[in-house]
Amino acid sequence: MNEHMPLRPDRRTRTRSLRTLAAVAALSMTVASLAGAAQAAPGTILPDDVSGASAFAAGKYLITLKSPAVSTYDGGINGMAATAPANGKVLEASSVPVVSYSAFLEKKQSSVAAAVGVAPLYHYTMATNGFAAELTADQAARLAANENVAGLEPDAMLQLQRSTTDFLGLGDDANGKGGV
Repeated sequence: MNEHMPLRPDRRTRTRSLRTLAAVAALSMTVASLAGAAQAAPGTILPDDVSGASAFAAGKYLITLKSPAVSTYDGGINGMAATAPANGKVLEASSVPVVSYSAFLEKKQSSVAAAVGVAPLYHYTMATNGFAAELTADQAARLAANENVAGLEPDAMLQLQRSTTDFLGLGDDANGKGGV
């Protein structure tokens, strides 16, 4: 178990972490699909956008690294088998290659964080390669300048835009309402 992760975070922290992870995963998939193009979600600070610590405020950040996540790693690192599932296949999260590459990513994340004097609060390796950390403005600026960092995003509470699942059309009536 990760020594920096709380054993039982409260419900609000878990909900916020899951929302943040979903946002980071969506951002990572977008960045990956653009094959390195410098487009990202609003609020994401990319290394090219940085002009020093004044671009940042102290707080919790989500830091995305450039190396591929477990779900997209096609191999290429000596001793690390590819982990991306073939088309139509499911990622086997408990397989030896996935566990090994995930541990490799966590070690790299910790190394990047340690370079600015912080330890990750949470590690993300499956859908995105990143970590969460509490940073000063100076630490955030130094991380943004790190060659391994794809971008930083301040942690933010996101508001749910829908209060119903009817828009999914999964219901049991003719209009897709009432089933979920």
